Amino acid sequence: MDEPDWYFRGENFDTLLNDGLFVVSNSGPLHGPVKTFKISRDDHGKLILETFSDGDSAAPPNPRVPGTLFQSRNVVEFVAPYASAKAIGVEPANHYHSENYRTGVSTNREISQIHQIEILIQPEAEEKYLFEWIQNLDSSVHLPSQISCEEVVTQRFEFRDNSNPITAEIPTSMFRGGSNFLPLTINGSDVYVCRGTNNDRDSKCHDGFILYSGAPSDDERLRIREVLSFFLGRYLIYLGYSTYDDKWMTVRTKAVASYSLDGKAFTMVTQTPAPIATPGWRFVDQSIADRFVSALLSNYEQLDFLHLSWAYWHGMTATSHIAGVHFGALVESLQRRYQELHPSRVTTAVMDKAKWRKIRDALSDLLPTLDLAEEEVTLVTGKIGELNQIPNGMILQRVYSSLQLNMSAAEINAWKTRNSAAHGKATQPEDVLDQIRDNKRLRLLFIRLLLAITSASDHYIDDCSLHHPVRPLQDPVP
Repeated sequence: MDEPDWYFRGENFDTLLNDGLFVVSNSGPLHGPVKTFKISRDDHGKLILETFSDGDSAAPPNPRVPGTLFQSRNVVEFVAPYASAKAIGVEPANHYHSENYRTGVSTNREISQIHQIEILIQPEAEEKYLFEWIQNLDSSVHLPSQISCEEVVTQRFEFRDNSNPITAEIPTSMFRGGSNFLPLTINGSDVYVCRGTNNDRDSKCHDGFILYSGAPSDDERLRIREVLSFFLGRYLIYLGYSTYDDKWMTVRTKAVASYSLDGKAFTMVTQTPAPIATPGWRFVDQSIADRFVSALLSNYEQLDFLHLSWAYWHGMTATSHIAGVHFGALVESLQRRYQELHPSRVTTAVMDKAKWRKIRDALSDLLPTLDLAEEEVTLVTGKIGELNQIPNGMILQRVYSSLQLNMSAAEINAWKTRNSAAHGKATQPEDVLDQIRDNKRLRLLFIRLLLAITSASDHYIDDCSLHHPVRPLQDPVP
């Protein structure tokens, strides 16, 4: 590890751990002592640990019985002359025992899944840069700036025929290719969203990384990643990160088992909620990106955007019969947050308190005069308390009106039918296309509401209409 590690090509945990210098110092739940091992990431994003030990090796007893719900905290530790590492959340999945009857040697081979791996190389070094490894950048989204990747080689010449040798060092360059990136300014710091240099040009989904100056916390990077996913219209899959010192030597590396919405993130259609480029230009506009990202980040906590993002992407990958439930819940959640933040802007009562109090008291006084059971009185009393509340659909229209947003008849109808699937109503084959259109309208209801509340954009992309027109936020979906 005496040369800089400059890994534009992607995460490097497997390169580090499988270099032959690491050994297992604590086998944790596995058969041990472990003689050799290999760590990799499979096509589904899972971290796989394959270990080999002598045939008479043993594993600690597992006290869990089938059906136990648990969070794995098992740890396997590794050491090397220059570093240490640990795998966290190790769960043995398969065990194989083999014997060579000619040599009399037997071997235990074990396959385990890992939640995350942490490698520490320079515990005292200052972390100057952080590469966050991601997957699923859409290859058709054009990032505006160019990475120039160049390898510089120094040729050294020495003339030693006398007591005063002459030495010449001549740098030469070999171009090694490049890639694209989107520069952002977030809270006064420079952040770069980059496409990797080792992608297949014909692939729809590209690997990449987000480069930070310094080492922001996991929570801060999660916020940025969630907002970027929404802005780019595609779920970005988190793989881990690597940090470097000022000489670009690795300080630490972390890899996690990735979550890809059960693989649906790779096949989903990219749908940006708003324009990301200026008209007539195909590259992402940095000023548009800065405004959008900064607006959502500044409202992240008060709108609970992490919850909204989680529900949004699962709605995007849901089947048509249930997607409306996801998007309807999204709108209700965001509407409720808005009302909590601005209680004076939206009136949810049918009438003022003075008028309602008279009606409520009259109804309450009437109940004892009727021949009702105690349970009936309790139920009716509870219903009386709800009589001064306007319907949820009317509340949404008032929320929209407070933001100078209009709703079309088609949007209002989509809102009324949003929970049909949740209540067990079957969709007839001839109604499937209408259901899909209503799902699109519900998604756009959420997008318009979010963009208006945060001022992230003045326009949205109407992908429910032909040719996907760009509309002002106040204009509804026909």
